[in-house]
Amino acid sequence: LWTLPPEGLAGSITDNVEKAFYSRCPPDKRPKGFSPTIPSPSNNEKEMNTDPEGSKATKLPTYDSSLFKALNSAFFKKTWASGLLLLVSNTLNTTTPLVNKVLLTWLTESYVYFRLTDQEKASGILAEPRGIGYGIGLAFAIFVMQ
Repeated sequence: LWTLPPEGLAGSITDNVEKAFYSRCPPDKRPKGFSPTIPSPSNNEKEMNTDPEGSKATKLPTYDSSLFKALNSAFFKKTWASGLLLLVSNTLNTTTPLVNKVLLTWLTESYVYFRLTDQEKASGILAEPRGIGYGIGLAFAIFVMQ
């Protein structure tokens, strides 16, 4: 029915995760049949990792064998983008009732104010509510938040 792009197939994803994980493992712990394209420090590289003066050696790569870091590097964009979108979604779901309360308060104040007589309005019992644009803005905000 549908076909995925090659980078979305399970085999391709598995290869990416394996490459990310085994690049974090020491060469002696990697499987024998695994692709040799993974960089590992050789004797020549160890000799080249010295200063021109030969006094100090620069730090060689350390292997941490961390599956969590390998998965993070393999799925970095997808994981963090979905986490950010989930955070925004949960924040909007939390604040929607607060904006809804502001809209209902504005509606109530507007209704009560316009039901007052001219004498009651002049006496200042209730302050004049904001205009209709405020209510329309709140309604659009609730629509966008949903």
